[in-house]
Amino acid sequence: MDENLIIDIVRYMQWPGDDALHLWPELDSRRPTAYWIYQKICAEESRKKKPSKNSVFEHYEHALKCLSPRFIIDPSLFSRSMTSLIFSDDLFLTEDQCKQIQETPNVEEVQRGIGLWQHGLFPTLAVNVLYKEEDELEQAIARITGISDAINLFYRVKSFVFQPKGDSDLSAFCYKDGKLRTTVRKLLEELVESPLIPLNNLSMKTGISRDKVYRDYECIAKSGLFKIEYSVVDPAIAGLSFLQSGFLVENSNKKDFISKLEKLPIFMDRLLLSRWSFNNVIYTLFWTKDYVDFLNVHSSMMRYLGDDATIFSVWQPRSYLNKALWLKIIRS
Repeated sequence: MDENLIIDIVRYMQWPGDDALHLWPELDSRRPTAYWIYQKICAEESRKKKPSKNSVFEHYEHALKCLSPRFIIDPSLFSRSMTSLIFSDDLFLTEDQCKQIQETPNVEEVQRGIGLWQHGLFPTLAVNVLYKEEDELEQAIARITGISDAINLFYRVKSFVFQPKGDSDLSAFCYKDGKLRTTVRKLLEELVESPLIPLNNLSMKTGISRDKVYRDYECIAKSGLFKIEYSVVDPAIAGLSFLQSGFLVENSNKKDFISKLEKLPIFMDRLLLSRWSFNNVIYTLFWTKDYVDFLNVHSSMMRYLGDDATIFSVWQPRSYLNKALWLKIIRS
């Protein structure tokens, strides 16, 4: 595997692009398929040697074995919220205990890795909870912390704060009673199951005409209410490993904060993806060489930002998704 090509491909995979830098696409609302990424890479003026289509397709398939695409919907569309909970973990959790966490009601994703922040290095458990009432969130926390005495909640942040376009019209997705239109519901079900499914295949699977699928998809893509994120299912890729970092920063300061980080060479060199989908947090995904390199990248950013900065990094994160939760909500 060509490490540089893998890095370039992953940088193009987020849809609708890096929302820390620009808003939703006005013209190009296509999802990041292998061919779309191949076109983007070949269009780069700075690239002297263009990769072959077969090479891009091969590396793209390898990337998808490590990064699982997630079709994420603005929870507010269903009168819900999503909160990310960060727990100190226990390396000796049994498989049965991990399964209990994954099967906790309203849990959308579970992630484990090695966390690092100002208070030290420790095993970390991150859990996304999708809920309608605050009681559901508190019940999930109680059930998770009750699984093991070693699991302790130490941070929470409301996540997936979307930035829909001002002209988004919910009537395009819902009937007057607020329920999803039948065609939209069918499309969303399939997109949750397979976010990168070709639109022609989407038409065949749903039984909806191709023209209708294309029109509704275009509306979905440009609404600002939907996006594709990636969960790390295998933290090693082409000889590299993944590092996630969250920077605690007020929403009003995010633009200036990103501008400052862009001046740090190691930040721009290692950055793969970033997004603003968390309230008061900038989320980033980096590549690293190994454990020592992970410590070096985190320490470099801490020195650059100063002692007052709050950075929480997770090395070699591994995620477990619960698509059934979104499907249940869509069908309700």
